[in-house]
Amino acid sequence: MDKRYRIFRETTRMYREARDKHKMVKDRHIRKMAVKINADVKLDNFNAGHSWVTRFKRLNGITDRKVTKFVTARFNGERAEREEAAAAHVALIKPLLVEFGRDNVFNADQSPVLKELHSGRTAATVGQCHFSSVFCQV
Repeated sequence: MDKRYRIFRETTRMYREARDKHKMVKDRHIRKMAVKINADVKLDNFNAGHSWVTRFKRLNGITDRKVTKFVTARFNGERAEREEAAAAHVALIKPLLVEFGRDNVFNADQSPVLKELHSGRTAATVGQCHFSSVFCQV
């Protein structure tokens, strides 16, 4: 098998695995994947430059898209539990809001409100409309 084809095929596989796990993938990640595979393949003078990444994306129908939803790594697996806990919390809080009024009910459990800055773009297949991406990188 041609070494270039093997690098291309394995990079495609790694890209698809990353997107199936909702990981954010950028051009630099695709390049790192290809360079990592080349360490095993040992193709001389291969550095996965800008033109190689651009060609790879074009041949795989990959484009740069805005992420429409950031999620945590556990988001997909715990959806039913979260919805159940949220419904129980709403049922607990509603009577308090009626009894004391919205202006007199506060969040006093010391839950931190954190803001994480993440890039709002990722590589995605042409034609996709909605993207979710976990906070960790590939």
